[in-house]
Amino acid sequence: MDKAIRVLLFLFCFLLYAYPTKALQNYEVGNIRYKSFSTHTQIIIEKTAQTDVLPARELTSPPRLLLNLFPAVLLTSQGRAEVGHQEEIAVGDSFIQGVRLKQEHESILQVVIDLSITEYTYNISSQEPDSLVIDIRGPRDASDKDLVVELLKRIESTPSISPASPEQKGKVFKIVLDPGHGGDDPGAIGRSTALKEKDVVLAVAKELS
Repeated sequence: MDKAIRVLLFLFCFLLYAYPTKALQNYEVGNIRYKSFSTHTQIIIEKTAQTDVLPARELTSPPRLLLNLFPAVLLTSQGRAEVGHQEEIAVGDSFIQGVRLKQEHESILQVVIDLSITEYTYNISSQEPDSLVIDIRGPRDASDKDLVVELLKRIESTPSISPASPEQKGKVFKIVLDPGHGGDDPGAIGRSTALKEKDVVLAVAKELS
């Protein structure tokens, strides 16, 4: 095993078992709710401070998305959850069957989202320090393209710029289209559509080029 990986594993294990219990009082996870839309479902996890989300795991048979929040302690009606405590939230819509929570360690809260579909996309965004939002939706479809087409129609209906002056005629101008965001940076995310800004600006740039 690579030396750097061994060092990272050591540091993670050290933090896992040596993290001060008192400090965890500042990383409590409280109300967890969901919102169902025709295009996607949102899971909203309210928390008291910044919490890291370890890389999500997409599992099959049955389809589910597994997340680990660190550091995080689930708040229950009896207080802070003990290690091994589990809770379930029934959803039962077109995208999500339910959400399972387990206090895996005194500083790790495991979140398992049981899915109603096998093909899906997801996005995790943090609205620090109050909440973590997880969007689950089906595969990209024509509705995304329709939104872009509508946007382009609005652009085309915008009054054009003034004609070139005599001094400008005959000159060659280069217009560069540089779509913002991309990769791990989704940009703004539509609340009702879960459409990512990076997808919209890229589609617009391709259409105009």
